[in-house]
Amino acid sequence: MILNFDFSELNHDDARQVCEYVKDMISRMPKGSALTLVNVSNMKYDSSFRALTNDLSAHNKPYVLAGAVIGVDGWKKLIFWATLKVTGRNNLKAFDDIE
Repeated sequence: MILNFDFSELNHDDARQVCEYVKDMISRMPKGSALTLVNVSNMKYDSSFRALTNDLSAHNKPYVLAGAVIGVDGWKKLIFWATLKVTGRNNLKAFDDIE
């Protein structure tokens, strides 16, 4: 089972609500078992969104076996890389598209 979380085109308030839902859902999974696919296409990347993603990534770390993120392009890859470093996530990779 792959958990698919779609943040594409969401504003920050909606993204915050999805984050709370994701945290609740992931925390019900056995540790080290979840496979995730996260779509962040067309999200506004700023300090508020970076804080949301850092918090979500850190929370999910014990539960996720492997994860894929799509929609990280251009300079957003730098923020993604920084999030990985800050949260210690080495099982999360960015891809250009869902394929």
